[in-house]
Amino acid sequence: MSAPISAGEFRERLQTLLVRGGGSWPREPRDQHILLKSIVMRFDPARAYTEQEVNEELLAWREEIGQSVHDDHVKLRRYLVDAGYMTRDRAGRSYRVDAVRAAEQFEAEVEAVDPVAVVEDALRQAEARKQAFLRKQKDLRRQQSE
Repeated sequence: MSAPISAGEFRERLQTLLVRGGGSWPREPRDQHILLKSIVMRFDPARAYTEQEVNEELLAWREEIGQSVHDDHVKLRRYLVDAGYMTRDRAGRSYRVDAVRAAEQFEAEVEAVDPVAVVEDALRQAEARKQAFLRKQKDLRRQQSE
């Protein structure tokens, strides 16, 4: 990957991928890293997680902001491990965040970004644009009927 992902790019691409995205797992590696980072930020790097705990966090991520991603929690867990964001013991019972891997693709300021707040803000903005468009359409119809 080229330059590290900045906080601004992280916010912008996260909004695009999760609010305006097509629902499938992105093809671009940079976008994949952004989604994986938004997931792994839910985890405490100082502790180990059981598979069930990882699944619960992944389901919570999908519920909060990842509804548009059509992959299930099993695939998301595999993506995290395959991309090196999480490590798994040989028995597959214990998972840990690889803090170095989770940070190396990103500028340090990304750690201060709240992915949930980013997506909620984008949804509010989209709804406001929709309502403004509908008001404009209503006004145009009223003007045409006068």
